[in-house]
Amino acid sequence: MSYKFLMGLFTGILMGVTAALMYAPAEGVKTRQAMREAALSTGRRAGKVAAGISGRVSEKKDRIKQAI
Repeated sequence: MSYKFLMGLFTGILMGVTAALMYAPAEGVKTRQAMREAALSTGRRAGKVAAGISGRVSEKKDRIKQAI
């Protein structure tokens, strides 16, 4: 998967969660707390994906250097 695709995916997820929570029938404080938790969770997942991609790119770079 490409970087642009993953960033678009996570942006879409975050926007969808935000929109869903905005229309949820909960109090403002509870809704903001849920939005904060969802954003933090998404950020952690994005960080893990980015770390995985970085590791794979680094491995491929090393393989290319060895082949040359």
